[in-house]
Amino acid sequence: MAAFTICTLRLSFPAVLLVAGSLPVSAESTPKVIYGTDDRLDWHEETHPERLALARSTCLLRRGAVVDNGDGTWTLNGLPPSSVWLEPIGVVPLCETERFNDQPVLGDCSGFLVASDIVATASHCLFGNLEFVKFVFNVYMIDENTPRLVIDDQDLYFADEVIGRMPNDGSGEDWALIRLDRPVTSPGAVPLPTRRSGIIGLGEKVGVIGHPLGLPGKIAWGDDTIVRDNTRPSQFIANLDAYGGNSGSAVFNQTTGIVEGIIFGGEVDYVLMGNCAATNVVPNDGGAGEGVMRSTVAGFQSLIPVASPAGPPVIDDSAKGNGNGLIDPDDSNIEILFPVRNVDEKTLTGVTGALSSTDPNVVPGDANAAWPSMDPGSTHTADTSFTFSIKPEHDFGTPVPVTLSLTLPDNGGTRDYTFMLETQKPVETQYWGIR
Repeated sequence: MAAFTICTLRLSFPAVLLVAGSLPVSAESTPKVIYGTDDRLDWHEETHPERLALARSTCLLRRGAVVDNGDGTWTLNGLPPSSVWLEPIGVVPLCETERFNDQPVLGDCSGFLVASDIVATASHCLFGNLEFVKFVFNVYMIDENTPRLVIDDQDLYFADEVIGRMPNDGSGEDWALIRLDRPVTSPGAVPLPTRRSGIIGLGEKVGVIGHPLGLPGKIAWGDDTIVRDNTRPSQFIANLDAYGGNSGSAVFNQTTGIVEGIIFGGEVDYVLMGNCAATNVVPNDGGAGEGVMRSTVAGFQSLIPVASPAGPPVIDDSAKGNGNGLIDPDDSNIEILFPVRNVDEKTLTGVTGALSSTDPNVVPGDANAAWPSMDPGSTHTADTSFTFSIKPEHDFGTPVPVTLSLTLPDNGGTRDYTFMLETQKPVETQYWGIR
């Protein structure tokens, strides 16, 4: 039967999905497609630990509400995809055979971490009011039937500011960098190294990790997924299995694991098959291919620091405390370690830092430290630990702020990263009488 192809709709909410509570459309995003075999895997299906580690540093962009559970967790709500818009027909139900059609749509775009508090995505994903956008890490299927819908505080972030943005003007430079409201401490999320010079080779294998259709995270790392066209200065074309919602996803070099670019558009998603809409499947060398903005674009790359904290600080109270790794009233001269990751392409030396706090009850001790030489992609703590104490009058059980002022070499400047450290309530001693 002849198939009617979907028009190139300008949508950011998952491609062309029409579901209850769907969100406003954007101005520029483009649908995607499947090339050859569908390589998308849920996280629980992925057997390569390196790919799963990369997935932890990717995030979902969501404009829908999140429900505060009042216990340090939040709930995401969403319905499965139901129908799409096909030209010239109109609204058409999805075929029952579509993969993942029982999973909830939870967002509208994808992103990834490039610094402790900076997320990269496609510019067209930032339509509307930025204050409504949430950046959610670790959104995935726990097993075949169970989406992770209850997330922790450390998985949910909000935008502080857009530090750089380039709408797609036809050049392929469709990117945005957003500073979050605080450094990311979601489990496993660390800044991802991006290519800073040169270009990926024609025919090299690539993969994409993100949220196609706004679904829980998917990893698409096909054996035949390659760079098909490498002639354009700011973008390349690859046969990535991606849909609307993958816009803003990191595209990885399968060999090195570094980010080669950001996916921003491509072939259409669905075609009419009988009386329902099915995924548009083309040969590996067919279709228009998926557009990927190169991470080497100067405006984009110049705003990404070469090093930043990688995950939360680590508390060590073994020397002058009770050794439980928590901040208790009886601890003094507490050691704090800040893992820092080098995301540059060359070895980094001369990184230094200073510890401070805006809380008068936090008293820094050893407030300055230096990091050792760091190879590209490596993570290190400082050669010596920072130390601090907390005055007895602090209301233990409430968090305290500590700020790492990290100074980078070669005129890299100094950036402040503030973390909230939990403190423990004192243990009440109970005395029992003898009858």
